[in-house]
Amino acid sequence: MTATTPDAASHPALALLRDVAAQIRAREAAAQAALDNNYDTAAHAAALDEKCAVLIDLPDRITPLLTDMPRHLAEMIQDQVRNMALRARQARKVNSVFYKASLLYPDDYAPGQPNELELFIEQLG
Repeated sequence: MTATTPDAASHPALALLRDVAAQIRAREAAAQAALDNNYDTAAHAAALDEKCAVLIDLPDRITPLLTDMPRHLAEMIQDQVRNMALRARQARKVNSVFYKASLLYPDDYAPGQPNELELFIEQLG
């Protein structure tokens, strides 16, 4: 199984990554809605904190799903999700709403483009 085979595209680890990507987008949408509707900065910050929590939990959730993958692919996925989790921990540690909001997005991001996690999923399957 490689990153471009049908087996990889339907692998439970990729299904989890897709689910997490959807959760991230949902939390980002909730954060934006909190600002747009009532300028509720507390709800905005809470939704972004939840985004961080999802990323922080991802390495522990995905590791058991990688046991039947080729080692190089499993290691690549583990490295990527650990990096995302590390940055989410840092964002929580400094408690920066901006840092939390910008997690997974490059400086030149334009609305509608895929984020870092979504690009990684595309690369895998």
